[in-house]
Amino acid sequence: MRYRPALDGVRGLCMVGVLLGHLVIFGGVGLTFNTHVAAPFEGMELGLTVFFVLSGALITHLLLNEMERTGRVDMRAFRIRRVRRLAPAAVMILIATATLWLTGVRDLVTPLGPHPWLVIGSVVFLSSNWLLFSQTYSLGYLTPTWSLTVEEQFYVGWPLLLSRCWRRVGAGGAALFAVSLLLCGQALSILLSGRDEYATYATPVSGVGLLVGCLLAIGLHSGIKPRLVAVLRHPAPAALAAVGMGFGARWLHFHEQVGLHGGYFVFDVVTAIVIGHLLVVEPRQGVVARVLGFGPFAYLGRISYGAYLFHATIYQMWDRSLLLPNLWVRGTVDVCSTLIAASITYVLIEEPIRRGRMSWRAPRVTGARTADRPVPAAPPAAPIGRPVFLPPAPVVAQSPVRPVVAPAWPAVIDLRDTVPAPAGVVAPVVPPPRLGDEPSGWSTPNLVPAAAATDTSREIART
Repeated sequence: MRYRPALDGVRGLCMVGVLLGHLVIFGGVGLTFNTHVAAPFEGMELGLTVFFVLSGALITHLLLNEMERTGRVDMRAFRIRRVRRLAPAAVMILIATATLWLTGVRDLVTPLGPHPWLVIGSVVFLSSNWLLFSQTYSLGYLTPTWSLTVEEQFYVGWPLLLSRCWRRVGAGGAALFAVSLLLCGQALSILLSGRDEYATYATPVSGVGLLVGCLLAIGLHSGIKPRLVAVLRHPAPAALAAVGMGFGARWLHFHEQVGLHGGYFVFDVVTAIVIGHLLVVEPRQGVVARVLGFGPFAYLGRISYGAYLFHATIYQMWDRSLLLPNLWVRGTVDVCSTLIAASITYVLIEEPIRRGRMSWRAPRVTGARTADRPVPAAPPAAPIGRPVFLPPAPVVAQSPVRPVVAPAWPAVIDLRDTVPAPAGVVAPVVPPPRLGDEPSGWSTPNLVPAAAATDTSREIART
């Protein structure tokens, strides 16, 4: 799948909307924001629903590509990719918030709410959304982690269920299974409508947006793909859907009951039209893709995850510092500080870990550099005019069983080196040595018969 900057542009614009909307939306313990500044942006926090639809579409699209290519889903590789993508920023904000709580800042604010250890455990074990759903506990600065836990709870079982349905009943069966889950989630949303916004913290309710994106990806890999692409390729429906997303987010903010009774589902479908258009057209083809793929928008989308996790902590610290009494200045500094922090962590930590460029293991030394290697000393030069005799190297006879070192007798015997026998003593006659009777430690190829070498090579060839 080719990189499409317009999809990052969708993330970026929705993230900015969330940052502006959350200047006023949070009102829990430790989260008091600039209500006067952010009032015109109320409803922009519905950009989280866009994140759900986009996540479901992209991840399901990648899973189906892998199944079509290999016939299976590598769950281990899938989990590793998710951890590399999500863990760095989540660990950083968890450490930062716990540090604020442990260093005495809790005397002024409550970064982790009244139950800090329960909040930390819920984030670590990916269940913080259910604390908010209970209407009893507050997550403090870690409130943004609820959407992260919803996604990860969904992706615990969705890849396996999708793989099983796709192999056994095909695209139609997988789509029918996703529709059944979607209807169950929508029914639960209606049943929980009395909880107002707290109903959206339940995984089945927020999972409706994820399933809408999953159905879009399944449709693009099924037999209806040609007709679906023909509809989604036109820019006019996508442009109207994008405009409708803006007005719909504002309207649903003031009509939560309508949203829980089906309004949020309609918003998800409208969002899927825009995302589907960006998936089927070429990058930067068409007005919608070019506008959403604008460079700054795409960059905001790349840093959107870190900005979303950091913004609650950064907002609260500026608000509590009392250094910026002007509300407009404080709101501007809140958003800009969040974007700067997200950019730094994205470049230095998130992206290197995601691409596997950062490792805490010591580098493995495979060999020293040429300049560090010791230079062997040169052999001493022989005096001029004096011959130097070196012992010949041993010859290994080829054998199919084990190597045999053929010892040798000196090829040339210097009679001047022999000791003469005393007078009156007859020197014994020494017979010429036979093959196999030579003293060890000497070698010469002259005593290995050619026939023996030939027979050995034949024996090796036979084996």
